[in-house]
Amino acid sequence: MARPIVAALGDESIARGARDRVRAIANRPLAEAPPAPIPAFPDVVWTDDDRLTWEEFIGGVPCQGCGRPFLGDDKSQRDGESWSAYRGRMEPIEAEFKSSHPDHGTRWTVGGGPLHCRRCCAPHPLSPEQIRQISQIMNPPSPTPAPEVQVRLCKTCRKPLEGDHVCHLGALPKDLRAVVEAVLRRERDRPR
Repeated sequence: MARPIVAALGDESIARGARDRVRAIANRPLAEAPPAPIPAFPDVVWTDDDRLTWEEFIGGVPCQGCGRPFLGDDKSQRDGESWSAYRGRMEPIEAEFKSSHPDHGTRWTVGGGPLHCRRCCAPHPLSPEQIRQISQIMNPPSPTPAPEVQVRLCKTCRKPLEGDHVCHLGALPKDLRAVVEAVLRRERDRPR
């Protein structure tokens, strides 16, 4: 492979334009930076890149939008706490949240943890159990067909032969009816 390369470099017709080609390659514009992530929805500022994985979430990585933790910092009403005491405790927390997120719409929390803004903070990830349950709902197992059961039918009335199946005497063919009547007479005449 080296010989053809050395031969090509020695050929004046090939090497003549090499410097110009190298200069043209060096002067090419650099590739543009990758496009900025697009928000997941039109009215939010977070992108799908801001979402955490389940492992990051349970590991305590804070929200990528506001920097607050997802878990802890109990915002729910405590046992034995009156409604008025709870509202009094929550008012300054909600006022501080509203001042930092004016007109951003709704807020959410994970299990009574810190408040997060629907517009600024990406939602927390679903747990593996929730994903499993959703997958079961979306992809139900295909029903296994019931094993085919062979049902024996009576050759006279074509009804299934179950238990003590006996056809009506009038429905039997003539020769079979004669035999059955003879057996019945013999059974009646037999001493008991």
